[in-house]
Amino acid sequence: MQRVWIYFCVFSFIGVSFFTYSDSSSIKGRVLDNNNLPVKNAEVYCEQNLMSPLIQTFTDEEGQFRFLNLTEGPTGIFATTTGMAWSGIHINLPAEENITDVEIILIPAKSLKGKVVVTNEKGKEISVSGAEIDRFAILGLEKVAIPCSKLTPFGYKKVVSDKEGFFLLDKIPVGQAISLKVVHPEYAVTTVENISSDTDIKIAMSKGCVVLGSVYTIQNDNRVKVANSDVTIKNTQPPYESVCVRTNADGEFTIRLNPGIYMCKAETVHLLSAGWEIKKIANSIGEYMQIQVFPSVYISGQILDAVSGEPVPGAKVSIEQGGRKALSLTTGRMGKFRGKVVHGQAYIKFEAIPGYTIPQPSQLKVVVSGKDEIILPGVWVKKVDSLKVKLVIPQQKVLTTNRGIVSILNPPQLGWYAGNIDSLF
Repeated sequence: MQRVWIYFCVFSFIGVSFFTYSDSSSIKGRVLDNNNLPVKNAEVYCEQNLMSPLIQTFTDEEGQFRFLNLTEGPTGIFATTTGMAWSGIHINLPAEENITDVEIILIPAKSLKGKVVVTNEKGKEISVSGAEIDRFAILGLEKVAIPCSKLTPFGYKKVVSDKEGFFLLDKIPVGQAISLKVVHPEYAVTTVENISSDTDIKIAMSKGCVVLGSVYTIQNDNRVKVANSDVTIKNTQPPYESVCVRTNADGEFTIRLNPGIYMCKAETVHLLSAGWEIKKIANSIGEYMQIQVFPSVYISGQILDAVSGEPVPGAKVSIEQGGRKALSLTTGRMGKFRGKVVHGQAYIKFEAIPGYTIPQPSQLKVVVSGKDEIILPGVWVKKVDSLKVKLVIPQQKVLTTNRGIVSILNPPQLGWYAGNIDSLF
């Protein structure tokens, strides 16, 4: 009988950790045309946060580019050049990761013509002037967003509807569907999905609901509003758009949203929401939204192979606080994960890792306090022993098909496997 050993990882907190974080990642890649030739002097941009400015660089003679000193988290890399459309890639950048194999393929561009309208109280459709295309997303194998409103410092003009409601959006990739996010101070943020670049588009906006919001924290048992807090609001229903706004000097913000169920969070350098808060927006007269933030610190760790000591990439880690999921993380090539959590109890959950035993314990409770980053002890996992399986029929005759599949029931993370031409797995 094949014996599979489960390696139990033991957590103990000590004052000194065996690794530290440099708080710096990098992305290196190249830009190619649709003939697989390098594109020199192409514009390449990096977006690490919906509220942060873009970082710009240019490709060299071999079409290569590099972004240094990046922080972990969702990162968009996109590029263009004269006569070509925008193209890019979305990366969940792990902590202390150096990615070197990004490729961006540029294809021919075309322009998209559109009109923004609204229906008035008499049911008549009227044009909307001053509506801005905040960003558009290329809907390929993965969704890549191009933040039009952030490109103005680099010589691009804002894409805004004229007095007759018309707008023109350039550098759309030929033959690919896109989505548009349109903003206007008098109307709700509007997102339109699955737009064909081959036809003109009409975008219908609405008044929506006026949301008056504030971000606050507790100091000396008193509520104190927080200025310059970045608020992210995500729609839980299609098209699942995200809206970002920053509180003013009084810790308040105003935005228009369509009715629906939204997830909200707020963040400053030292303060953070305890996970996503669920808010229902329904009153057309107006809604009031309050978001609480707490002192926060970074928490980080590393998952390692118990036999070889090598890092384990691709492991999923989720953190819950206050009964809500605060964030989801994935280890990079160095096996490291890092994220920000608020003071109080945090539950770190380690999910199944393909080819490895599930970490035991699979959940860790941590009491978060102070201002210094919390570095967890290493999490050690063991590879499950390999097992060769051959499918046979009665009389031990080997199957003549290579379409057989096998599911490993225990441990469950091994999943399904398809056989080769010899019915071997």
